[in-house]
Amino acid sequence: MMFSLTACLAFLENEKDEEAFLLYYERYHRLVLYEAEKIVGPLAAEDVMQNTFLYIAKHFSTFRSGSSKKVAHLAALCARRRALDYLRREAKQAGHPAGEPPDEDTDGVFADAALDTERVVMTADRLERAIAVVDSLPEIYRDTLRLKMIGYRDDEICDILHLNKTTVYKRLQRAYRMARERMAKDDET
Repeated sequence: MMFSLTACLAFLENEKDEEAFLLYYERYHRLVLYEAEKIVGPLAAEDVMQNTFLYIAKHFSTFRSGSSKKVAHLAALCARRRALDYLRREAKQAGHPAGEPPDEDTDGVFADAALDTERVVMTADRLERAIAVVDSLPEIYRDTLRLKMIGYRDDEICDILHLNKTTVYKRLQRAYRMARERMAKDDET
């Protein structure tokens, strides 16, 4: 998908909002792209950026008010959420087309491919289950854990969420405990 500002501008009500949105885009598009690339990689980052700015355009009044630090935080958080949504969709859509029955000469190749496919499916299932557990956590723990999962250090999480180190540490402890308990409960059922 090619990035289109026109699609974003269609959600805005007047010319003044369009101008403000273009300034917002100029200021934050590199941050949004950077956050997307960290999670989905460079090939899909532009798609995530498009989805992020479409969301921002739909809710522009929320994103344009507040301090520049808060607005940048919201843009980054929105990009990370859209990137995680993208990964979830990709995991759900990961299908394995049925191939031709193997010839005698290719039995070993197909056996190796079957093992690799099984590992990929099992990994995707575990990832999807873990994401579902994280998504089920209360928001204050979910956001903190998501940031940690995508590679932010505790001090960076403090800055992003405007919290002190003790609060971040406690939220992560509680999030890990709740996630472990929910995963164990799912294993029992």
